[in-house]
Amino acid sequence: MESPYPEQPARWWVTGRGAKSEDGLPDRRTAALEGSESRCCTGTKQGFTLLELLVVIAIVGILVSITLPALSGFGESNMVAAARRQVLDDLALARMQAINERARVYMIFVPPGIEIPSLVNKKYRSYRLFSFRSVGAQPGQSNPNYLTDWKTLPEGMLFATNQFGSNFDASNPKNRSFARTNFPIHTVNATTTWQMPYLAFNPQGQLVRERNEVVTLRKGSVTQPQDENGSYIVGQPASVTIDQSKPPSHIRINWLTGRAELEKPDDAENGSNGQ
Repeated sequence: MESPYPEQPARWWVTGRGAKSEDGLPDRRTAALEGSESRCCTGTKQGFTLLELLVVIAIVGILVSITLPALSGFGESNMVAAARRQVLDDLALARMQAINERARVYMIFVPPGIEIPSLVNKKYRSYRLFSFRSVGAQPGQSNPNYLTDWKTLPEGMLFATNQFGSNFDASNPKNRSFARTNFPIHTVNATTTWQMPYLAFNPQGQLVRERNEVVTLRKGSVTQPQDENGSYIVGQPASVTIDQSKPPSHIRINWLTGRAELEKPDDAENGSNGQ
């Protein structure tokens, strides 16, 4: 049955909070907006509690304690690898210089008893390539020639101290000391002669002593005493500290070929002798 009252569209008056329709009922759209506004504007902003901050700090501390030793070990391994590479490269250079110059080439090392002021802070750590002759020199004619400057191992590395002793004929090359002879050393005012440890290559690129040799590198430090002005004191022994927790690095030189290579761990354990 048709309603006697014509259907009229609903009318709304939106005047802010509590807006109502024409029939006096609350406007549902306005109510929804008001609820949203209430939720938006009456909520509280929360930060970190003290407990949460302490937990985060503890986690960061744990991560740092784990990471730092790893980074330190990485730096140490790089230092050892750099020392090995440096000595291997310079042994190869000494061999090639001997072949190219057709002369005996020496790798000479700074001994612990050196009393030359410019070298007292290089004990156990520095070396240089040297030849008594050069290309074109007459047979038997001496023409001393330094082929390189003094080179020093990376900080924290040194040559094994037993190689600067007097055990020249040990059957195990790892226990053998470097041979020694006199070399001219240039100083500020003059040239002096000093007995220096050495390894030598002949013009065929072979080791002069005709037996395998081993150059041993250790992790440690060498400290030379200084006076109140910071100058190194000549005649005073250096303080040497070896890190016994780190294994030595052995570089073996085959006397027949003159070629040097890093000894593998299994070879080091076998302790094989090479004459």
